[in-house]
Amino acid sequence: DSKASSEAAPLYWKTSKFTVLEQGSFWLSETTDVMSLGWDAAYYRTCSYAALLHKTSGTLVLAFNTHVENAHAEAKDGGTRLIVERMKALQKKYTALGYGENIAVFCTADYNCKPGSTGYQNMASGFSDMRLIADSLGSDINQITCHGYGSSASIIDHIFLDPRGAN
Repeated sequence: DSKASSEAAPLYWKTSKFTVLEQGSFWLSETTDVMSLGWDAAYYRTCSYAALLHKTSGTLVLAFNTHVENAHAEAKDGGTRLIVERMKALQKKYTALGYGENIAVFCTADYNCKPGSTGYQNMASGFSDMRLIADSLGSDINQITCHGYGSSASIIDHIFLDPRGAN
């Protein structure tokens, strides 16, 4: 809604399986560290992230979760560009720290963006759509988005990842 106090994009993980190396959130706006509306947004939006080290395998998981603006194209564009920038920056940081290719990076979200839209293309420019990966493995990808208001005729929820670390 339009009240920042109700905005959240939580991440959950099993503490018995993962060690948290870093976690935080940022606003989907030009002033990411200050509660703010981004671009032409009608709603406050955040993105949460965590760097999680899998205790058994040593794989580093960089997990992001968000809910992108639904009403205005400029905010969708700016928000998704910002998310890709932050995902790549965190991946670069941990690659430099020696984790190399043993990094799984993904972002789950209600992107409010249909495949082919600018926001979708921003995400797809840096990461792969898990739906398309699943399709290549024989899964049914023609699933529409469902929510508390009923079903939508559109696919607007996506998982984007770097497939190099997806195993």
